[in-house]
Amino acid sequence: MGTPMNNPYGIPAQPFEPPAWQEYAICRQSDPERWFPEKGGSTKVIKKICNSCPVQYECLEYALDNGEAFGVWGGLSEQERRLLRRRTRHSVDVEARRAHVARLTAAGLDSEQIATELRMTARQVLRDRAALKKQAS
Repeated sequence: MGTPMNNPYGIPAQPFEPPAWQEYAICRQSDPERWFPEKGGSTKVIKKICNSCPVQYECLEYALDNGEAFGVWGGLSEQERRLLRRRTRHSVDVEARRAHVARLTAAGLDSEQIATELRMTARQVLRDRAALKKQAS
C-alpha cells in the first residue's frame, strides 16, 4: 500500500482498514457484484447465504451505522434496511445494545464515551446500566 495522501490541512490520511469482522464474512468468498443485484433482481439466494454467515449481525449493524444505501448487507436489501431504519430509528435490539454497554463499561469507558461510541444518549446508557444491574441481581 502506498503512502496515504495528506488532506488540505496537512494531516496524513489514515489508510483504510476494513472492520475485523469482514475477514469472517462468507461473501468474501464470492464475486462482490453478487451482493449488489440489478434493480428488481432477486435477492433470495444471496439472503440465504447471509443467513448462514457467522457475522451476519455485525454486517447489518455496519450497514445501518454507515448508511449503506446499496446492496445486500446482513441479509437485508436496501429497501428492507430503509424500513428497518424507519421502524427502529437506527437502534439495534435492546439486548445487543445492552451487551455493548456492558462490554464498554467493563473496558472502563464512562457514560459519555459509551454514548458517543454507540451513538446514543448518556441518559440511555445510564438506563441500560440500571437495567443490566437489575438483571444481574
